[in-house]
Amino acid sequence: MKIVKFITNNNLFKSLFSGRLSLGASTVFFQIAMLFFILILKLKMTDSVFALFLVSLGVASIFGAIASLRSEVLITQADRSCNVRALVWPILIAVGTIGIMCAIRPAINWIFSIDVPLYTAALAFGFSLQAICQFVMIQEAQFGRLLIIRAVQAAMLAITGLALVFEASFMWGVFGFTLSLVVPFAVWIALWMIENRHITPPAFVFSWRQIRRSLILSLTLLINTTAVNIPIILCVATQSASYAADFGFLIKVFTAPVTLANAMFGQLFLADNIRLNSAIPAEAKKIQMAMRRTSTIAVLFVLSIAAITIIGVLMLAHFVPAMLTYPMLSISIALAITAQAAFSPVSAIGDIAKLETPFLLFYIMRIALLYGMLSNVSLIDFSALFASINILAYSFFWLYADHRMRIFARGA
Repeated sequence: MKIVKFITNNNLFKSLFSGRLSLGASTVFFQIAMLFFILILKLKMTDSVFALFLVSLGVASIFGAIASLRSEVLITQADRSCNVRALVWPILIAVGTIGIMCAIRPAINWIFSIDVPLYTAALAFGFSLQAICQFVMIQEAQFGRLLIIRAVQAAMLAITGLALVFEASFMWGVFGFTLSLVVPFAVWIALWMIENRHITPPAFVFSWRQIRRSLILSLTLLINTTAVNIPIILCVATQSASYAADFGFLIKVFTAPVTLANAMFGQLFLADNIRLNSAIPAEAKKIQMAMRRTSTIAVLFVLSIAAITIIGVLMLAHFVPAMLTYPMLSISIALAITAQAAFSPVSAIGDIAKLETPFLLFYIMRIALLYGMLSNVSLIDFSALFASINILAYSFFWLYADHRMRIFARGA
């Protein structure tokens, strides 16, 4: 009974059965359409083309995550409200950051020994715009509108996937995917700007302290997002095309419930706690309890879906042998993703509790470990090593965050 009360006696659980349920539903729409699109690509494209597309998605995710330099979070914290500035400035910064990405593309190709396609920049902007707009919409409690946008995105992705079924070119697929990321949110931005044209935001100037926090937050997010995507990139660089294609496909399948958990639980965790001050013991205790509840619910949620997914993958491999050459990869990947589910939804604890520097150091060590070990796999299976590193790293991150919040709650 205590466990039941622990899970249900909080705003997060109650919000799942209120209007905020649309946040989870909106992510479900997009994730299903995304999996359908990737499944069609896996069936229609060669292993080498599919693997390169997954690399492009990974690099785009990395730069899309940090393109705004987390300025939307800092502006909202400084203003204690979410206004037009929290939307316009991050988008402008994102455009500049992705321009820099295009300039250093040769260096990216050299680091990963892979020729990253030019369309990766368009995907990166789409991911960045999506993240910025989603943050603002959640802060403004515009869950209904977000649900509509996600439904439109899902429809556009589904149409693109069907076009591939009927022999459309690969580049048409990439173009349709990019449009699904950008167009629906661009329409919402125009409408929201019109609605808020009479609202004048309070005076605000970036201080050196805020710029420093922005850079640390962005570097932390860059390293963390790179660590999430680098296994696919290194797998493509070091393993056979068929192994890399199967590994990348299964990673996308099993990270879908983690993405859903991040949207349903992680975004709400950030929204509910971003205005709390961890320096105040009572508020630090609230953050700690919210972190524990969010992680518990997220792990149970992802575990249940992962178990069903493993069965589905093994059945798919049995009835469609050409689909997967290495179906048993699903077990080790499922273990790795479950560990990720414990920490990812509460990873914003670094922003909320101003623990940017220690988490930055941890992420640097993690990515060094991933790059050093996964780029030189010889005696152990690639996926097994990936799972081991993931489980150890995410367990350590969560325990450290909980320990620090316990110290803050005691007023030390």
